[in-house]
Amino acid sequence: MSSRRRRPANVGVRVHPAASPVADPGGAAPVAAAADPSRSPADPSTSEAGKSARRPYAALMVAFAVVGIIAAGYLTWVKLAGGVPVCGPIRGCETVQESSYSELFGVPIAVFGLGMSSVILVAAIGWWRSGDRRLLYVPYALGLLGLFTVAYLTFLEIFVIHAICVWCVTFGASVVLGWIVSAVAVARAPGTA
Repeated sequence: MSSRRRRPANVGVRVHPAASPVADPGGAAPVAAAADPSRSPADPSTSEAGKSARRPYAALMVAFAVVGIIAAGYLTWVKLAGGVPVCGPIRGCETVQESSYSELFGVPIAVFGLGMSSVILVAAIGWWRSGDRRLLYVPYALGLLGLFTVAYLTFLEIFVIHAICVWCVTFGASVVLGWIVSAVAVARAPGTA
């Protein structure tokens, strides 16, 4: 026989007061008590303080995503309608839009930008409301992918097509700035893992 005594399994385990077993007055087995929100500590990820801390980052990510949606949406609409984008005093949008580089497998490149910006918009709003950091990683990852794509497409505009599209530059700026905000948010903003 061992000289060591066995201790009960629940010794040393902390139980939240709201989750401790309560005996049924009728003599039945103990049941778990309902959680009392006034007794539990506030979850910083969903509290008003947590939302307030995330608000500036989320607002900027949403703003840049909306700019991206407008630019890519306009270019998508013009391409699918067979029109020519209005470029203002700077000429070049029509040259870029009519080049073979404006499509990938027959799909306008702007459609991919529209989809990316839409996903970023939804993820940024979801992160702001819930505090779930996994939603914050969506704009970060898509933005990082977008950085490389925008760099490649800008290279094509300057060195291959020899024309600059203001709408494309606007979209590219929204991607770069949105990614910077998401990178700072990943490093600094509160939220749950």
